[in-house]
Amino acid sequence: MKKICIISGPALGHVSRQLVVAEALARDEGYDVTFIVPDNGKESFIELIPRAGFKCMALPGHVMKGARYRAFADMVEPVLADLKPDALLYDLNPPLWLSALNTGDLPRFYLTNVFNTPVEPDPKSMDRFFESNAAEIAAERKARGLPEIGRASDL
Repeated sequence: MKKICIISGPALGHVSRQLVVAEALARDEGYDVTFIVPDNGKESFIELIPRAGFKCMALPGHVMKGARYRAFADMVEPVLADLKPDALLYDLNPPLWLSALNTGDLPRFYLTNVFNTPVEPDPKSMDRFFESNAAEIAAERKARGLPEIGRASDL
C-alpha cells in the first residue's frame, strides 16, 4: 500500500483542505494517510483527523515560534524515517520548520492558498517571510548539512 504523510498547520483551514485531499487519496488512489501535526495543547482541530478515519501523530510544540520550529523538524524526521512514506504533503507556512527538515529525496507537495502561487503576480507572503528570515534559515541549513536555498519555493 502506498503511504503519504500530511503535515498540517495549526489551524482549521489547513486541516480542512488536507482532509479533502486525504479522503481522495485514500478512496481513489488507495493511499494509507497519516497526519503529522504540531500540538501546543490548544488545537481543537486535531480531533477532526481521527474522526475522519485517518491516523494522527500530534507532536508537542508549535512550528512558528523561535527555536521550537527546529524541535518540530527534529521530531518529524524520525517519524518520517519510521513510517517510510512514498510522499509528503504539507499545508502550513513552511519556511522555518521546513528549512530545518531533511526530507532527502522524498517527493513533496505543497497545498496552499492561491495568493502563494504564481497565479498571483504580487510578491508572495512566503517569499517575504523567507527574505526576512534568510540569514537564520541559511545558518540552520548549514548547521544541519543541508544545501543552500535561495527562496521559499525551493523548499
